[in-house]
Amino acid sequence: MATSSNRFHQVDTPDPGAVTVAIRNSSGGIFGEVLGPGAETRLTLGADGSMTPLQALAVGCHLANQLDRAVVVIDEGGHWQSAWGRLDRP
Repeated sequence: MATSSNRFHQVDTPDPGAVTVAIRNSSGGIFGEVLGPGAETRLTLGADGSMTPLQALAVGCHLANQLDRAVVVIDEGGHWQSAWGRLDRP
């Protein structure tokens, strides 16, 4: 799980070698999505396929740990919360 001591890299496009967590505005809400590694792998939760940003981050961190990959973040609307960790540009 993400904590304030975690560090993540912010990117503009999915990284095919990493697990990408995307935080996006959609239909008046803010939702999270997990991609990768490889853009063809997309994970969703719930009947409507949506996750909160925090759910997406938790799933992304778990998947990255299982696959021994990095987690990168796309944050289109600046919705990142410092409680989730530090988000830096590489």
